[in-house]
Amino acid sequence: MMHTLRIEIIEYNKKLNVCKGRLLNGDIVTVDPFCGCAIPLSDEDYKNGKAGDIVGNVYLLVDFHVGRDCITPYENGMILL
Repeated sequence: MMHTLRIEIIEYNKKLNVCKGRLLNGDIVTVDPFCGCAIPLSDEDYKNGKAGDIVGNVYLLVDFHVGRDCITPYENGMILL
């Protein structure tokens, strides 16, 4: 059974290269949309701060792994709403 989550990206931590996201129930979770290339960014884009551009975006997480500390979507696992 595949579960789908709706997540709004509310913060980007450049040092750790992860985001905080708000789920529909209000819970705040850590998500790493770049590790599995769910949101592909080139090295140049990282260097130029483009990773922070996703703050405020809302996504459906359709293919992801839930770890103890972080949700890691897989490639094509995030759909921009």
